[in-house]
Parts: sequence; structure tokens; C-alpha cells
Amino acid sequence: MLTNFLPSQVNQLTDQKAIAFAQSIERIAQVDKPTLILWGETDDMLPSEDAEKFQQSLVNSQLILRFL
Repeated sequence: MLTNFLPSQVNQLTDQKAIAFAQSIERIAQVDKPTLILWGETDDMLPSEDAEKFQQSLVNSQLILRFL
């Protein structure tokens, strides 16, 4: 029983992150002002691939990835 608990929790968190990210992208796409996106290259919660998706959603944006 306990061996199944952790994988199911990870799957649930992954699903929640995907839903929240999709909702965030919809709201972010409404921003119409110049935007600077600063992102940590080694962020464990939000990987750099997510930063690129954010940038693609913002019409007038610049992305800076840094090792923090």
C-alpha cells in the first residue's frame, strides 16, 4: 500500500501543475505591455521549458535565463 502512495501523489501533483500552468498561460497571454521575464535555469519547480512557453505567450517579451 505504501509503495503505491508516492507514485500516485507525484502523478496528482504533476496533473495539478499542468492544469495550473494552462490557466496561467491563458491569463499571461492577455498582457499587452513590454515584459521582462527573469527565470532561473536550474529551477526545479518551473523548468526553463516553461519559461520559453511563457515568452511565446507574451507578444512583447524578453526572456533572460540565469543560473541562480
